[in-house]
Amino acid sequence: MLKIKFNAIINIISFIDFLLVLISSIALYVLPQGYHGGRNPNYLTAEFFGGSRHFWEDMHTWSGWIMLGLVFIHLLLHINWIKCLPNIFKRENNNIK
Repeated sequence: MLKIKFNAIINIISFIDFLLVLISSIALYVLPQGYHGGRNPNYLTAEFFGGSRHFWEDMHTWSGWIMLGLVFIHLLLHINWIKCLPNIFKRENNNIK
């Protein structure tokens, strides 16, 4: 039962982290991408949900690293299922005559 609860917690945290990556991706897509030698004066003042481009870059980077760790933990929790995958695709020869 402990493993099931831990798995559920990891899945919930992964989903929340996925939302952070998604929102930060949208923010980075919407916000101006560079100063361009003065042709983009809004670069330093533009905000998305109250955060600057630098904030969203940091949020995207750190939430991405956290997601990588959570995926690794998720795979470790399901290692027995992963080990059984080759057996799923093997053909049963006993039924063929």
